[in-house]
Amino acid sequence: MKSPLRVGWPLVASALLWACAVSPPSRLESYLGPIPAGEASQLGQSEFEAGLLVINDTNAKNSAPALLDPAMQFVTARTKQRIDRDLPIKIVKLLQADQFPPGREPSRFMQLAQEQGVKYLVVAIFSSAESEVPAAHPFGGSAQGGGGLGVQPGYTATNYALVELALLDAGAGRPLATSEGRAWATLDRLAMGGKSNVFPVIRRSLRMEPIYPSEQNAYDMLRGLTGDEALEQAVMHLREAWSRAS
Repeated sequence: MKSPLRVGWPLVASALLWACAVSPPSRLESYLGPIPAGEASQLGQSEFEAGLLVINDTNAKNSAPALLDPAMQFVTARTKQRIDRDLPIKIVKLLQADQFPPGREPSRFMQLAQEQGVKYLVVAIFSSAESEVPAAHPFGGSAQGGGGLGVQPGYTATNYALVELALLDAGAGRPLATSEGRAWATLDRLAMGGKSNVFPVIRRSLRMEPIYPSEQNAYDMLRGLTGDEALEQAVMHLREAWSRAS
């Protein structure tokens, strides 16, 4: 029996991206147990019809808080959209699990898929680490400097996201393919009492355009957007590997 196909993120030289590449740690084997590297055996078939289970893992050290319902709904919808659009997988059912803690027991996922009437199951695990430090932000909000107008005290939060995908064959009881993607984004905000029409602001690793969230949902939007960028990478890596295997 051939082992599942695994793909990862290329090494980079930047210290910030290096930090992203090691934090948070991989969580997939915490749920599925050891996954040997190797080639997939059935990725050449035309299309898989699969269920989708999205897990927001917060069990690792220094994990960011769990996604709130709006952000969780966002990443779930984006996961289905990206898989349907970019991979030969059609998501036919969204699976729900009240609690799915780590357990290194793939049989739980196989049983869930069989109970829901799907032969294949895509498991998408979203996790992230987060830190926040004091910062001085320019009045104009520019990330390119421009402090001639003065600065305002505030904070910068950095979120490092990891998304891991696994396509499971529920009948055979094993994973067919896995991939991962990583991304980071920052949230600049002013200290308590600071007023500005350009803060808070989110800047993402793979996008030039900033995002201006409300004060109330700034952190949750940071985590959801970073997770979506990591998802984009994970789907891209799986698509590339699928092409090679075919």
